[in-house]
Amino acid sequence: MGLLKELGNMRGLDMNRAEPAIVNGTREVAPGLVMTGMELSEHDGSNRMGPTFGAMMASGIKAAKEAIRIFESSQIVDGKIVG
Repeated sequence: MGLLKELGNMRGLDMNRAEPAIVNGTREVAPGLVMTGMELSEHDGSNRMGPTFGAMMASGIKAAKEAIRIFESSQIVDGKIVG
């Protein structure tokens, strides 16, 4: 599809670095594509989180809020999403 230039090659498990990187980095990486968790680790080339459910929950909540923000700021014109 060509929306993402390349993947960043996820690094190994390091929860102390990964948790803030994943939670803070959760975002829309291409129009309509909100990325978090292991996918974001691969995209950004950051460390993976492992089984740390607090950060997984926090990044999921942030992703959901971002998706809602994108949805609410979009408009449909002639059957196509714009904005």
